[in-house]
Amino acid sequence: MKNNNYKKTNLNDITIELIRQVIDHSYSTGHNNFAPLGCSGDDFMLYGEPRRKEISLRLHSGDVKLLVTDNAGAFLFYGGFDTSLLPVSFIAEQYYQIIQNVKYLLDNTTTKSSVTELDKEEMFKRRVLLDPILSGVFI
Repeated sequence: MKNNNYKKTNLNDITIELIRQVIDHSYSTGHNNFAPLGCSGDDFMLYGEPRRKEISLRLHSGDVKLLVTDNAGAFLFYGGFDTSLLPVSFIAEQYYQIIQNVKYLLDNTTTKSSVTELDKEEMFKRRVLLDPILSGVFI
């Protein structure tokens, strides 16, 4: 089930603290879907729409997973950390950094096969130059 209680309309409103709150909430609500290959809880939407510029967190088989998709619905990132070994504060910081590193691709509508490796390198370099935090330039 989609949960929009934490959803933001501005990417800059997604913070480490918000991610930590959602992780804590997902553990407190627990799993509500059970299947042979695992169990899951609600999808907590942080931004976007399902499969379109989506940033969401979901409890899946004991770990909270991060999903980030572009405007075409392609997965930019899906994964998680073992929460039995790592603190939630670390996981929230890592998810925040992942979001910051791929957010420039949220508006992407090109298919994967039409983007060359050179194009990807150039887009990534531009992202670093345009982002004052990543480029080390603080205003």
